[in-house]
Amino acid sequence: MAYGGTLGTSLFQNSISTSPYSPPQYNYNAQKPTNDYIAFAQLAGCYNPTIPATSSVITCLRNKDTLILQQANSVVSASGIVGTWAFVPVTDGVYVQQLPSQQLESGSLNGKKHLTIHNAEEGALFVQPGIVDADSFKSYVKLLFPSFSPVEISAVLALFSPPSSGSGLLFPTAGDAGATALGQSAFATGYQQAAYNLYAEVTFICPSYWIADSFSRKKNGGYKYQYSVAPAMHTTDVAAYFGPIGGIPNLSPQFQRDFMKIWGTFITSSVAGIPGLPILPPFSLPWGAFMANLNQTGGVPGMTPIPPVGAPYPANVQPGLIGDFSLKNAYTWEGGRGWRCQFWKSVAAKEADAWKVPPKIAGSLGIQIGDHKAVRLYEPRNMNTLGLVATAGIARFGGSLYEDSFVLPDRPGFEAGYLVLRVLEIYIGIAKIITSNPTDGATGWKVMHQNMGQKLQSPK
Repeated sequence: MAYGGTLGTSLFQNSISTSPYSPPQYNYNAQKPTNDYIAFAQLAGCYNPTIPATSSVITCLRNKDTLILQQANSVVSASGIVGTWAFVPVTDGVYVQQLPSQQLESGSLNGKKHLTIHNAEEGALFVQPGIVDADSFKSYVKLLFPSFSPVEISAVLALFSPPSSGSGLLFPTAGDAGATALGQSAFATGYQQAAYNLYAEVTFICPSYWIADSFSRKKNGGYKYQYSVAPAMHTTDVAAYFGPIGGIPNLSPQFQRDFMKIWGTFITSSVAGIPGLPILPPFSLPWGAFMANLNQTGGVPGMTPIPPVGAPYPANVQPGLIGDFSLKNAYTWEGGRGWRCQFWKSVAAKEADAWKVPPKIAGSLGIQIGDHKAVRLYEPRNMNTLGLVATAGIARFGGSLYEDSFVLPDRPGFEAGYLVLRVLEIYIGIAKIITSNPTDGATGWKVMHQNMGQKLQSPK
């Protein structure tokens, strides 16, 4: 994404991403990063709002002892909610010109081909405990997305609430059959798992989907896979491709070698080769969204360390572990994950704070205000896909969007994905009419009648 994707292949031909991290990304001079910068400068002894600045804040910070800066950084980062950090990439209009969701959609990318991976259980390390019911889950959603409207919060709840409150056995999901990650995993069930999955998809998994899709649409070279070897938490895949071979209890040496071959073949031949499978096809949402699922079978019950602290976790270990690689439909995976990632792409800009810091204050902080091509990332009156779907599916019909349409992705196969998209198109069509003329609800039902080809009775 650097410099708007204008570097082409001057630095590299192909690239690989593992668990690509995409936190909320603000404009460089937005209120949120500025507040964090002020807090950091105050803790380091470089900013006092009651005393006129006699020197640049940034100059003061550069002259501070590194230990002071580390301590200030730690305090500011720890002040946020669990799973978030204060100092993350921002949009400066030069080096980082757009949100990842926007730039990936446009296809302005450096390089030719890309191989991207996510882990099955990305979110378990980054969400606070104690999310046990609908109310605590809603509170978590509102905490994670403070700028979302009540209608938008309702849409998130409709998409991500678990099918039950959960109190059963802990086990990994199959992904394409049975229970889904919306309410089941090896680490939690019910609303706690719903929070794990929500964080995982919006932060790691959907960015991986977007990258693969963008490279495929624009360059026919985006490839996707999921690492599913239990415990499959964030970073547990590193030992599979970096080794040591034979040194990890829950990984067979052959699985590690095959994983390394995937990377090696891609690096040396630009081919996404999966041992034992046909060449992995380019990933493209929705109909060509194939990914490789990298798992194992066999072994005996035992314990394996979880990085980075090495805490023991129950898992099948050697001897007897055998690699289990397969091609899967990533769109219908985990109860319609491909659609949920399309949803997140449509609302990503909402979290980018558009409030600007006054130039005088910015100058005193060492923030340069120049022609950085900075744009307003969200226009409140420009209704995006989320607004349309939420208005039509929740506010207008008075029901749950999940109940209306998202039982369908639980059925494996492309047919379910097609039906969901068709229902979505109808919802959006009605919402456009409703939002352009809110008093004419009957027209929306007429459109529904025409699209569905059946008689529907308008609710009172």
